[in-house]
Amino acid sequence: VGMQVNVTENSPHQLKFALHFDNESGIGLLANYTGRNILGKSSRLVVTGDISDEPSYRIQYQKQFGKNKSWWMRNEFFQSWATQKNYVFGLELNDEFALRYSILSNEINKNIKPLESYIGAGIDLYNHRMTPKVDPEVDPNALNRERYEIRSAEIYLHYAQNNLDEVFFATQGSRTNVRVARTLLNKADNIIYNPDGLEELEEQSYENITIGNFTRVLF
Repeated sequence: VGMQVNVTENSPHQLKFALHFDNESGIGLLANYTGRNILGKSSRLVVTGDISDEPSYRIQYQKQFGKNKSWWMRNEFFQSWATQKNYVFGLELNDEFALRYSILSNEINKNIKPLESYIGAGIDLYNHRMTPKVDPEVDPNALNRERYEIRSAEIYLHYAQNNLDEVFFATQGSRTNVRVARTLLNKADNIIYNPDGLEELEEQSYENITIGNFTRVLF
């Protein structure tokens, strides 16, 4: 008795949408595009955007390579905007600041046990930028701050393992994540609005200052 099996490949393009609501961002629309094998074989392109009062987006490209496809690289860029509240001695200030957070991440990994564990190395580039929502020339803020920004670069080694039998409420298996990172660059700006040239405020203002590098271990 012969058996014939007909197989149809799914579309390489997928679009998904969802609504969300929370106390910080309000109501928003999540949009996601996933493209498989668009930019090379054994690859995946993911673009996700959050359209809300505090928007964000993520672009991720991942590709497997090697004889057994046990090596893979991932490149990702993420950026978000939010409203930053400030406090002095526990008291909330009336001034609101716009916070922009960006990260560019690049890593290469080697599967130890497919779909269960891998080890890899990578580099992350960070940028945090905070500016007052109202121009200080129009309405100076309590912190006299015109711009605060941090730029940093970090290299890391990491190991990940997950053999839990369920995503939620697992009864068997374990999960382990270890990351050892070292910063290579830490630069900061703290630009103070000081139209009268006050010496006290001038001493608080700095630009492109170097902050000491450090090593961290995360579990």
